[in-house]
Amino acid sequence: MDKIEIGFTQFMDFILKGSTARVSYVRSLKAQPEYHPGLDFWKLLRDEIKNIHQNNLDISTLAEILDGLHEKKINQYTQAISAYQKFCKGKSIEWFDIDRSFWAFDRLVVRSTPEMGLIINGVPFVIKMYFKEHKETLTKRKANSLLTLMEDSAYLTPYPKATHAVLSIKKGKMYPLETKVTTDMRLGLEGEAMSFMHLWDKV
Repeated sequence: MDKIEIGFTQFMDFILKGSTARVSYVRSLKAQPEYHPGLDFWKLLRDEIKNIHQNNLDISTLAEILDGLHEKKINQYTQAISAYQKFCKGKSIEWFDIDRSFWAFDRLVVRSTPEMGLIINGVPFVIKMYFKEHKETLTKRKANSLLTLMEDSAYLTPYPKATHAVLSIKKGKMYPLETKVTTDMRLGLEGEAMSFMHLWDKV
């Protein structure tokens, strides 16, 4: 059978959903058109957060993207910007470059390339950003499978001294990997991958 290739956020959304909702979600993924920047609700904010850290700009300038923003995005962008500015407040943050990565299990390939490499108060983190926090809430327990995926990903350039983390922009909260990946954590992740592939083949 052909390989199934999806993005990190798509797999994250799958993990955060309940069993029945997963069926509908996988069905929608199969029918989804190819990625187009114009359909990416959070692209502008994601790119601007990266730009600010890459160029060592003041985090207060992040709010400038609200000028001229479509009214459908104003409320969610405003909340996310406020939460992220609070997260950054009082912290020393430096950027470092990151490279591409992926995680593979059986036929499933997840594009796991981090959006940011940040040294926060002297500690390096390799970070994936998460924006939704609407119906599916990211928790420390649910983040473990995603952090295991990041830790076990194949990187073009490895970062052995960096801690993997998922950063919820709308909550202004970061979930770092706080322990070594265990066999149970890997089995849990593989179970999620098997569930995804099973539904992909059935719907």
